[in-house]
Amino acid sequence: MRTESIAGPLPHLIAIVFSLVVVSASNAEPIAKKSVFPGVIGKDDRRVVEQQSSPWTAIGRVNIGGYSRTSHCTGTLITPRMVVTAAHCLVKKGSGKPHSTANIHFLPGARGGRALAHGKAQCVRFAKSYRFDQPDPLKKFRTDVAIIILREPLVVSPAPLMVDQVIGTRLPLQHLGYSRDSRYLLKRDSSCHLRGRQDGLWFTDCDTHFGGSGGPVFIKQNREPVLAAIMVGAIRNKHSVAVPIDQWRNLTAKESCP
Repeated sequence: MRTESIAGPLPHLIAIVFSLVVVSASNAEPIAKKSVFPGVIGKDDRRVVEQQSSPWTAIGRVNIGGYSRTSHCTGTLITPRMVVTAAHCLVKKGSGKPHSTANIHFLPGARGGRALAHGKAQCVRFAKSYRFDQPDPLKKFRTDVAIIILREPLVVSPAPLMVDQVIGTRLPLQHLGYSRDSRYLLKRDSSCHLRGRQDGLWFTDCDTHFGGSGGPVFIKQNREPVLAAIMVGAIRNKHSVAVPIDQWRNLTAKESCP
């Protein structure tokens, strides 16, 4: 099994993997110190996004409401009714059962206490082989993608998707997310790179944080940013892990519920 530009034996790295869902309630986990958070590679290069323009306005909070706890991740509008995010954000932490669609909300362009729109989920489409308790960490990452189909189309410009295949490493990337240390302000690492590929996954040096799960990874094609992958986890202060679009494009084939 060949790895490009990934230091250290892979089994050791994967043994210390973290997903990036954030939970907020009385039983929420304590906030980790920024200096030791596993998704920050070296110094923290994330900055608040000030532009209120496309494609950044297609990025939003995926909010999960519940009786005793709430959580959020990051998602991106890719058609007027379709949002891509991480699958583990949409299942219950203990049982792995999907959250009720009535509790799933999408808020694109969220900033402070406002958003450009409010989308409610009609259904959720998971990868067929996704399992919350998948013992194979690489397969769990690779299938950790879900599509939210909204009840109504949103009047927000969707993010363009990568069309052409990219090859090689050191590809310039931008990763954005609504992290736990900036819950209502979008942050971006615009100076990161693709470090390597393995088993359908991208290993990057993009800084991320809890709440960044499902957050988009953009590249530039024809000088314009296009959505190329979504962030799903981190390996302690060494790499962040993203799933490129070729692994989940089939989930976007139909903009309707069964």
